[in-house]
Amino acid sequence: MTEFDRDGDALEPFFKAVRAAEVPAPGPDMLARVLAAAEAELDARAAPVRRPGRPGFFATFLRAIGGWPAMGGLAAATFAGVMIGVVQPASLVDQVSPWLMQLGLASEAEDAFSLDPDAGLALTFAAIEG
Repeated sequence: MTEFDRDGDALEPFFKAVRAAEVPAPGPDMLARVLAAAEAELDARAAPVRRPGRPGFFATFLRAIGGWPAMGGLAAATFAGVMIGVVQPASLVDQVSPWLMQLGLASEAEDAFSLDPDAGLALTFAAIEG
């Protein structure tokens, strides 16, 4: 293996030469440029920092539910619910009407979806019990 001089004796002549050399004083041009750069930096840092405003209600809501993919799912579910409520497929009426007549909430298949206001509460209790 190579042996290293840990005392630095090999570099000592170079260090002595640098210590003996006279360091030239910076010229007035250089001092003026350094001071101008320092003042420009101070002015840039003294300028007020512009912070972004608080997010609005919609942005906060969107972030809370999980972003645009979740918003797409909510839109699809809303559209499906409205379409089922408006169109009311015949098979839905045929399947739900006997159950509502058995609970006593409708007397005929045509009355199955014209429930009285208290029927919603009765449906809730029937779902919990059954």
